[in-house]
Amino acid sequence: MQTLQFIAFYLLFSFLGAGEPPVKKDVISCAPAKTAFSGSIVSVRSGNWSDAATWGGRVPGPNDAPVIAAGNTVIADRNVSVAGMQVAGELIYSPYHSVAIQSTKNILVTGVLQMRSPKNSVIHALRFTGIDERKYEGGGMDMLESDIGLWVMQSGKLQLQGLAKTSWTNALGAIVAGSSQITVKDAAGWQTGDELIITPTASEARNADVRTITAIKGNTITLNTPVTAHPMINNMWTAEVGNLTRNVRIEGTAGGKSHIFIRSSVAQHVQNVAFRYLGPRKDLGGTYVKEQVAGRYALHFHHCNDGSDGTLVEGCVMRDIDNHAYVPHVSHGITMTRNIAFNCMEAPFWWDLPDATHRTVWTHNLVVSPKYLAGAVSFDTKGSPTFGAHGFVLSMGDDNRCDSNVVAGQQGLETVNAAYDWEEMPIESAWIFKGNVAHNSDCGIRSWQNNGKNHVLEQSIVYNCKVGVNHGAYVNNYTYNGGYLYNSVFEDHAAGATNGVRVENMILDGAGQVPYPFIMVESPAKGTRPVLLRNCVIKGGSKGAILNNSSNALKSLDVVQCDIRGEIKLSPDAGSGEVIRVQPEKGQPYIITKQGRDNIDPFAPTIWGTGEGLKGVYFNGSDFDDSVETRIDPLISFPEWLIPIPGHATGVHYRIRDLRYSIRLTGSVQPQFTEDYIFSIEAGGGVRLWVNDKLIIDRWRDVYTATYTSDAIHLEAGKKYAIRLEYFNKDDRSSLYFYWQSPSLPMELVPQSQLYSE
Repeated sequence: MQTLQFIAFYLLFSFLGAGEPPVKKDVISCAPAKTAFSGSIVSVRSGNWSDAATWGGRVPGPNDAPVIAAGNTVIADRNVSVAGMQVAGELIYSPYHSVAIQSTKNILVTGVLQMRSPKNSVIHALRFTGIDERKYEGGGMDMLESDIGLWVMQSGKLQLQGLAKTSWTNALGAIVAGSSQITVKDAAGWQTGDELIITPTASEARNADVRTITAIKGNTITLNTPVTAHPMINNMWTAEVGNLTRNVRIEGTAGGKSHIFIRSSVAQHVQNVAFRYLGPRKDLGGTYVKEQVAGRYALHFHHCNDGSDGTLVEGCVMRDIDNHAYVPHVSHGITMTRNIAFNCMEAPFWWDLPDATHRTVWTHNLVVSPKYLAGAVSFDTKGSPTFGAHGFVLSMGDDNRCDSNVVAGQQGLETVNAAYDWEEMPIESAWIFKGNVAHNSDCGIRSWQNNGKNHVLEQSIVYNCKVGVNHGAYVNNYTYNGGYLYNSVFEDHAAGATNGVRVENMILDGAGQVPYPFIMVESPAKGTRPVLLRNCVIKGGSKGAILNNSSNALKSLDVVQCDIRGEIKLSPDAGSGEVIRVQPEKGQPYIITKQGRDNIDPFAPTIWGTGEGLKGVYFNGSDFDDSVETRIDPLISFPEWLIPIPGHATGVHYRIRDLRYSIRLTGSVQPQFTEDYIFSIEAGGGVRLWVNDKLIIDRWRDVYTATYTSDAIHLEAGKKYAIRLEYFNKDDRSSLYFYWQSPSLPMELVPQSQLYSE
């Protein structure tokens, strides 16, 4: 009777409760992996694990390495100890029983492993024990007997689903020291006995409190012991509160960390799972601390390519992890959302540099107190010592998104570490980066680039960080658009390239504790354009608002339509050629040099748009008939298309198969002056440009890189005009830039603010 009930429950739960993404039929499978497994006992039919008939007469014992044969479904209906296992068929944890499977050797999944628990009281666990981390070898594509963990290979599939609950939320108001009761915004699914993590908020605080729920009524929670102080900051931001308890669990032990390695050709489904004691380390020699074991991360998708497309990792917890936690390495199309990483070593969200991974979505995740071992050899810095931890590393690939995440309590040297970090690479991705938060960290956002790729960071919130933004290092194009820096300095090292470094529509508030909210410091290269501050509020500096301390390579500053509350200053150490131009929203523009301050004529537009860029449709072939990608391009400036990238036909997009491709960019353009405008396109290939439905550039032939210029066209300030730019390329001379100029504007790239996708 119970077997029939289970079958009915299984079918219903699979249909209604799984929320599982469909497996795509056209995915590109990864290369077959070597997955040799020597089993000591093999299932002979489907049935319960505890039934000897399932195994041909004998239930496997702790010294056995059972194999669940293809075509067999075995129900784990009791606790099990094994010395390794292969799941070639299906292993399904009973939804009626709390079940723990413990293994001292590898578990290999080439079929299906299903752990789905429908009730809080039903705990499903997979635990690896007896591990000696010194024996790990690491690296490679194939399962190693020495590297004990969960291996999902070939077409193996994880179907892991704990009971749904709010993964993390925010406190409602300040949390007062000594209180045993807190109220949060959303405690759906939280239970008595659940463990919580509360993030630090006070200036210079690192107090991440771990407490247990003893009673709960609605969103008001009683805790086992009083908490420390977690004040509301700036009447705006409160502590994050994460729930660390899940009823589906995979773990090693405190003394022996395990790992999960996935190299499968099908999508995985991992929801509301607690991972603990994963990510091994060992002494690699030459240091006094243990190093990471390469490739043995907590949850590691490894070279699945398009096979991982549609994978969902949602509502999970990584805790006490000694290596990277959430790793989509050359495994495309993975969404990781509403997860928690607490007390994890190195960068929890990361993949190997500089390998390209595409269509990654990191959204609404919470990282608390990432840790590091000072002096350990770092993979990311080519063998240099480790100086700190990251929260997220924004690495190479196309169509990647980092959205609405939070990092609290990051630590490390701000010149090399940050909550959100762009490492220097030959050519890195321009991520969609919106609404991310960093607080109580040594560095909130760090970039260290020297290329022409255009990055847009939107609506970032950074508070109570030693350095809010550490922007470096040479010459690059970045736009920080919107958001708030509070009690955190914006430290600009880099000079501007063709589009420049732009900080627009932001509030920079020193909170009376930061000497200058915006500081320009030494740059190793001279900029072609001034750094731009536009429509910003800069206030709360204990000494002033803006300090130019750039002493060598010229890196001037334009301040346009900003609310400046404090002194704008050139430091005594600033270079003799440094210039600060200021054009207030109202009043007389002026210039500050080492010689003093003088009035000047207006130098910048007074009309600015709110555009996000043009709609770009990308085609294989030069005839606009095989579209492979649609996106919003904030700026038409693509010098990196000339640079070859491993695994790409071009630097345009990974879906462009060869050197023949075409692009159509559409939307509208908004002039800033009522004047005659001249548009220019620099390209290697054929181009056509329509403005206001008039063809004004027509160079539809394949040529070497050249600049094509339109006749003058009269446009009105603030009015939007339809625009269409078409481009094709048939060789390796590809690049594309879109400029404008008028009597009041020098020739410049048409800025993002003046381009609209509709």
